[in-house]
Amino acid sequence: MKKFLAAAIAVMMIAVVMVTPVSAVNTDNKYITCHFWYQDTANWTWIQATPGDVQVPLGETVELKWTDFSNVMDLPTTANIQFGLQFDDGTFDTDGDTSTVAVEVSDLVIKATGYDDVTVAIGGSYTYDLGPLDTSAGYSQNHCFVFNDEATAAITAVAGSDAASIQTYLAAITDATMTLTYVSYNGETAAPAAAEEPAADEPAAEAPAEDAPAAEAPAETAAAPSTGIALMVIPAVVALGAVAVSKKH
Repeated sequence: MKKFLAAAIAVMMIAVVMVTPVSAVNTDNKYITCHFWYQDTANWTWIQATPGDVQVPLGETVELKWTDFSNVMDLPTTANIQFGLQFDDGTFDTDGDTSTVAVEVSDLVIKATGYDDVTVAIGGSYTYDLGPLDTSAGYSQNHCFVFNDEATAAITAVAGSDAASIQTYLAAITDATMTLTYVSYNGETAAPAAAEEPAADEPAAEAPAEDAPAAEAPAETAAAPSTGIALMVIPAVVALGAVAVSKKH
């Protein structure tokens, strides 16, 4: 009898494993941080447009919109100005961290008072292998991806390439917009959103009319639902028990 009970418990444990769904990646700290930056090449002062860091959680699509570049006027115009887009993996915090992120982005469209609209043609799907993080080297791009060259080429075509002209153009921007979808982290996607519960004030479903024909019972050969694998095992366990008991007697 003890052998039978042990076998029954093992079968039921296997059934539970079979019907337990595989959990999706933990999205608690899975996000990409985005910002539009600029700095002078004399003292390397780093400034970001407003808003600063914008977070895009795994599995979501966010419209990124920067609306204030006026602080660029704080940079000296005697040196060159570097600028561009940067996107950081929000999971990096320990030396040696690595990741593979997949994203989809739209073109970046920039509007500035007194200038033609600028389109930075970066729209598409991208996969980046990032890391390993090395904080001993100071700031490093080994945890981020950038579109600096593309932004520089598009902006200087309209604003000019000297520092003063770029400074004046950036300060005149009214908004720079694009969308970013964080598709996957290390090959995993976010869990799908749970179905919404019906509102409490929604009318209840009407009961079937009294003269409506009763629903036919399912045929005995109908397939059991995928979530009922554990239930399908129970009759087999009972049958095994009956055989064991009959043999013992």
